[in-house]
Formats: sequence, structure tokens, C-alpha cells
Amino acid sequence: PMFGDEDRFLNWFVSIYRQFGKTLLVDGGAAKVQPVFVQDVASAIAAAAADEWTVGKTLELAGPEVLTYKEVAEYMFAVVRERPQIVNLPLSAAKLVGKALNLTPFPVLTEDEMIRMSIDTVLDPESKAVKLADFEIVPRTVESAGFNVLYLHRKGGHFIGS
Repeated sequence: PMFGDEDRFLNWFVSIYRQFGKTLLVDGGAAKVQPVFVQDVASAIAAAAADEWTVGKTLELAGPEVLTYKEVAEYMFAVVRERPQIVNLPLSAAKLVGKALNLTPFPVLTEDEMIRMSIDTVLDPESKAVKLADFEIVPRTVESAGFNVLYLHRKGGHFIGS
């Protein structure tokens, strides 16, 4: 998943918490992700478009760290200065919740999102695809770049905690 201003990853976790008072995790949030900062992806795309050696090649862009969904949720709660409120659902129950919420006019959770949260999405280290390092881009971590995305959600703003 990609994160940055107005993303559907870190901001999504906050949105779920604000709407339901809890954050939902599938199977304990054990699935692994390798979030990548949107500006790192944009830099790689710009570099690929300007360089012919990338023509016909696949780009696999990911951040520098592998995290579980639970770790991402815990990070979100730490930055927004809220006590963690997490509901763990088995995949079967999560799919039902997603199906039900998908019937609402503006679903915040869908069955597909619940399934995605149960599957590891990390780069294969053996892959020959073009990566951020091939463009000499040092990817930013969720902690280094994610703070600027999440602190806006603190009650009272940047300097005042709840």
C-alpha cells in the first residue's frame, strides 16, 4: 500500500477509528505489508519515464520496512495520541462485515478490503523487477514520513494531545 497526504492507507485507519470508535483488524492484524511513500513512487515514475532502460520492465516499488497491519494500527494510535481500540475479526466474520458495509451508500469497508488485510503484500527479494534502489531513491519509512500524514488527526492539533 501507498501512504501520503489523502491516502487510503494511514488515513483509512484513522477514518475507521473515527467512524466506529475502533479499528478493525483481520486475523489479529498478522498480515504483512511494505508501505511505500507516495513521493518515493512519484520520483521513481518520473525517473522511469525519463530513462529508456526501464522501457518494457516491471516496477515493484515498496517501502524499506515490513510491518504487520497490527503494527500500522498501533503506530496510528501512537501518533494521534489515542488509546488503541482494536477489534480483531477472523476472516470469515470480516468478510461478512465488509459485505454488509458495502451495501451502504458510501462504504468505508468492503469485503475485498477485508480479504486484502488477511494477505501478505511484500516484495519478493528474488524478483528481478525494477525497484526504488535502481533509481537511487532511498525510500522513507512509515515512521519518518507517516507522521506528517497522521498528526493532523490529533484532537487539538499538532501540539496538543488528547
